[in-house]
Amino acid sequence: MKTLVGFIALIVSSAALACSCGSWPDGKFMVTGSKAAFIGFPSTDSLASGVLAGEAVQKTTFVVLRNFKSIRYSRTLNVYTTKNTGGNCGVDFTAMTGVYLIFADLVEGKLVTSECGMGNVDDNRAIKALNEITL
Repeated sequence: MKTLVGFIALIVSSAALACSCGSWPDGKFMVTGSKAAFIGFPSTDSLASGVLAGEAVQKTTFVVLRNFKSIRYSRTLNVYTTKNTGGNCGVDFTAMTGVYLIFADLVEGKLVTSECGMGNVDDNRAIKALNEITL
């Protein structure tokens, strides 16, 4: 059974002291194990959007700049995360701030990521993964 470092982090209890993601095995592994992988920027702020898998989530719309893998290709994708409370690996995105490499999985039919499944494209972890994906 394949396990992806990080995607389970969405379910991690907010009672944890800090988000702990570990390192990404490599970019190609992350693409293979995810339902969507893309580079994009948030075109909306993260806004409360109900409950998935028993966790309150928020939705952010991303403009896709480069698509590596997707369940459906679109110029924009809605991505769900938990709100960042410091210990749950949630992410609060702000519109038009940064370009991100996103790895997402499907939860109840929606694309979901966490702090463990994304990185600013200037981040060493994201740069390394991008190099591995595009080689």
